[in-house]
Amino acid sequence: MEDVGDTNPLHAGDAPLVPGLEILEAALSREEICRAARVELRFHGASFAGEMVSVQVRSL
Repeated sequence: MEDVGDTNPLHAGDAPLVPGLEILEAALSREEICRAARVELRFHGASFAGEMVSVQVRSL
């Protein structure tokens, strides 16, 4: 988070939370998501560094 100047202590330390914008940026790097006319991101809990995050893609 130092690269972007994030000083939030929740995003640092031994078990840092991953900022939602970082997850969105990673999701948008996926072709099937970046082609979508609309993207909706819902968080169902905290995401910690090193954990796997699952993404569900649905066409409406």
